[in-house]
Amino acid sequence: MSQRFQLEKYKGPTSRHFCPQCHHKNQFTYYIDTYTGDPVSPSVGRCNREIECGYHYAPKDYFRSGGTFSFADIGPQVIDVEVEVSFLPEILMKKSLSSWDRNNFFKFLSYHLDDEYVEKIMHNYLVGTSRHWEGATLFWQKDIHGRVRQAKVMHYDAVTGKRTKSNQVAQKYERSGHYFDDINNGDKVAFIGKKILENKNAYLKQCFFGEHLLAQDSHKQIGVVESEKTAIIASIFIPNYIWIATGGVNGCKWRDRSVASVFKDREVVLFPDVGCFESWSKAAQELSSSISCHLYVSSMLEEYSKGMSECIGWDLADFILKSNTSLNTWTGVDGYPLIWDRNNDDYE
Repeated sequence: MSQRFQLEKYKGPTSRHFCPQCHHKNQFTYYIDTYTGDPVSPSVGRCNREIECGYHYAPKDYFRSGGTFSFADIGPQVIDVEVEVSFLPEILMKKSLSSWDRNNFFKFLSYHLDDEYVEKIMHNYLVGTSRHWEGATLFWQKDIHGRVRQAKVMHYDAVTGKRTKSNQVAQKYERSGHYFDDINNGDKVAFIGKKILENKNAYLKQCFFGEHLLAQDSHKQIGVVESEKTAIIASIFIPNYIWIATGGVNGCKWRDRSVASVFKDREVVLFPDVGCFESWSKAAQELSSSISCHLYVSSMLEEYSKGMSECIGWDLADFILKSNTSLNTWTGVDGYPLIWDRNNDDYE
């Protein structure tokens, strides 16, 4: 029996699309419904950047999470044998939680905060150091059950704290032990779970960044943001939430019931970036109907940014770090003083 849903055949650059996870153009292959010739969904497909991104959302996963069709409609050919999920060795994760003098993100935070405090935050959120790029930061994804699911490398500027984009240079490591200029090769983001396992066919299923923290306190409110960096910064200034991150607009497939099931019986507040309120509200409504939880969407950033074109695309960290609001309105944790200078122009 032929498969009803197949990856789109290559017919030139126009047959490759925008990846919903790594945001690279002309790299995403849709799954096509062979009955109609149409894509199943813009999120259903495989990223061609197998090592750097690794995004793969199969039709069977899409339909199981409440996609457009029912199983009766799509027939038995869609339901394959469930692939066993692979997990990463925790010992490698623990080894990476060091070498802070080489970590640009640590340098950015420690420029404003006490080194001991920053190191505690990095350990708490399982943020390591990678040689993938010189000064690179490694964000580990560990689920609520303590299993390490993925490792995401990102490169930041040590002074501004901004992520290195595609038109900017970062020094990339090569096997010879040397670094070379990495430019015009996409934003400096790489998923290296399969590389760590030395198995390009490994099936890795992501979870929220910071999800492991939910197991430490079952009563505290959960704050959800998009960026790993934002979750960490929010945890410093607004500690009354457990902050976790999706890792992208559709990162970790957080809109799927199977991923968001960690919200069960919890009070959860989503903090979408400016411009994403409607999209996240729709996702919240769908999840609320399938998961027993108290799920809210904060309109704070949307309301605050009205009429301010410069705020388009800002996230919670941007508002915290660029705001002129007195530091007295934010509180730190564990008695560590917050010495962040918001008038410092280096962040701009």
